[in-house]
Amino acid sequence: MSRDNAIAAVLALLAEPAYLVKRRKFQEACGERFAPFLRDLHAEIVKIQSANGPLPLYVIDALPARYVRELDGLPAEQRGMLAKEIVSVQMDALAERMRQSKLPPGIIDQYGTAVRYMTGSIVSDDDSAYGMVRSSYFDRDLRLAAGLSLPVGSQIVDMRVWAPATLYRYKGLKANLRALAFVKLELGGLGPLVRIHVDTRNLSDFNEAGRNQCYARIAQLMVARPEIRGMIGTSWFYDPQIQTVSPKLAYLARVPLQNGAFLRIDGASEIHTRRATARSPTRKRLFEEGHYRPVCATMIWSRKKMTNWAREQGFL
Repeated sequence: MSRDNAIAAVLALLAEPAYLVKRRKFQEACGERFAPFLRDLHAEIVKIQSANGPLPLYVIDALPARYVRELDGLPAEQRGMLAKEIVSVQMDALAERMRQSKLPPGIIDQYGTAVRYMTGSIVSDDDSAYGMVRSSYFDRDLRLAAGLSLPVGSQIVDMRVWAPATLYRYKGLKANLRALAFVKLELGGLGPLVRIHVDTRNLSDFNEAGRNQCYARIAQLMVARPEIRGMIGTSWFYDPQIQTVSPKLAYLARVPLQNGAFLRIDGASEIHTRRATARSPTRKRLFEEGHYRPVCATMIWSRKKMTNWAREQGFL
């Protein structure tokens, strides 16, 4: 698909009647009241877009605290309506950002799918749930719509991520030195990196072939953006136990680890146990029987090793 066709597809999605009706509903209910808030918030997002430093896990936390306080102080339904309009305002400028960007064609082509599920959430998701600032799709959609995350297929990558310095601490001398050597000699620094993760609204290509296509697009992004030092992912997906308890998911780490990626076991936590057992009766049973204790792991694939793999596979 050409860039022009990809932009036309996005504009068509933003012109769909159900989406426009939802936006009019906000304007009629409280548009005038929140116009100054939206204007000022947009100006702050522009500042973030033009900067180069690391972004927090939740992009909303990069904004002045008064915006979160104002959102949190609203009734749940009104907060959700405002959150959806914040995302919509960013999507208004998305076509022009796509036109001016130097993103690889393979990533530009993914915007249609991303905008489809974002507008779908704005139209269909419960307003009260969407407005839960750190436990809904709101922050993720804000990142995507503002160009601070990019769609790469069945995954999303967050831009301007730095690995934590704890990567080479608290694991014993040998493990710490190994991690430090990787950061200094292979990665060249803690950032900037891109952080890969899943959006459960887009699982059609959540398989081995789809994952490899994601890796290819990220490698193409690294060629276009030479400042990116590597790709980082932190998840129970990368737990070595997955090879035996869920061998069908072993591909999630196989290609990177077989091609020079670094792996650090972070440890167990309630949230990763919940995520690892939520969708699999087998993993849940093994956990309850004491045969499986999910752990979180951090995997980093350096720019050099990732682009080498992509070249060998014919993606570059």
